[in-house]
Amino acid sequence: MRRILLHSFSNSLVITLALLAVPSNASGAGTVIAWCGDSVGQLDACATNVVAIATGYQQSLLLKSDGTVADCGTFWEQEASIPITVPVGLSNVVSVAGGYSHSLALKADGTVVVWGSNTYGQTNVPPDLTNVVAISAADYHSLALKADGTVATWGSPGYPVPAGLVDVVAISAGTANLALRGDGTVVGWGSSSTLSSSLAGLSNIVAISYGWSGGWDEWYAVTADGTVLGYFHPANLTNIVAVCASSGTDHHVNLAIKADGTVIGWGFNFCGGQMVPPGLSNVVAVSSDSTHSLALVGDGPPVLHGLLTNPARDSDGFSVSVPTQNGKVYRLEYKNSISDANWIPLPLVAGNGHVQTLTDTHVTGEQRFYHVRQW
Repeated sequence: MRRILLHSFSNSLVITLALLAVPSNASGAGTVIAWCGDSVGQLDACATNVVAIATGYQQSLLLKSDGTVADCGTFWEQEASIPITVPVGLSNVVSVAGGYSHSLALKADGTVVVWGSNTYGQTNVPPDLTNVVAISAADYHSLALKADGTVATWGSPGYPVPAGLVDVVAISAGTANLALRGDGTVVGWGSSSTLSSSLAGLSNIVAISYGWSGGWDEWYAVTADGTVLGYFHPANLTNIVAVCASSGTDHHVNLAIKADGTVIGWGFNFCGGQMVPPGLSNVVAVSSDSTHSLALVGDGPPVLHGLLTNPARDSDGFSVSVPTQNGKVYRLEYKNSISDANWIPLPLVAGNGHVQTLTDTHVTGEQRFYHVRQW
């Protein structure tokens, strides 16, 4: 979670209190909480100062605040575990993803580095792949989202990207693949003949995730009002800001982050129940795979992240512009009095890599205080 704006206005005057973007854990003080199986060390505390997490089969990828990567556990290849070796000198990493026997890192310059098994072409990154802004890994293939809104894939089976797929703002790879478009609709392609029809008619989607459970289309989508659509899930999934669908049959637990930083889990877990650690809070990211689950707790001091622009009050309400990232979710929240206990949420907005305007169109009273949060 990133709280990135505090702002107030009166009927005739806009007063800037703090026009800064500050991530809660970007200083490197993030703590990783892990649970369930630890057969090959995938739950080991192999790094500190973590700012992003990802899981693969029997592996945990931890991105550190200095842009380096720790990869805990082992790869699994042809019924045997093989050592994980992060490429020597890998640095300037901004995102990580894990598959069955390979790992990915997205660098700040928009290039992708892959390591691990290449039995199915997992490490054969397209030679012309540049300007990447997001990555996602399945068992034996990967997806990359480019800055121009197009998608690339490699590995097996991979499934060719649908012709004409553009304006993509988020991706999720699994037994099938999902792409969230800037208009809030979702495109799916891959092994399932029913996936496209099940996604038809979805709108106002801000986050997506695809998993696998014994051949079922286990996809989930978060709507702008914080509800969850998709395969079987608990009825109490409200005020959700992110969702993670896992893959596998032995440890198949899906996770959702609520806006208050708590986590809900559902599915099947060989450890017993859903096994979300009691009292888990202040969570900013989750990841789950066939053997284990991870949560990143953002407990570090805030640091400067960026600037927001164009705060304005007019007859249509209040608005502010925010620079957004692909795959992130943003929300404008307000209080009518700074002493109020709770912030009142407005609809979630999917980041698209460009500056977006967040608005409050139902302004009442003489004063209102705002902040923006990012997940």
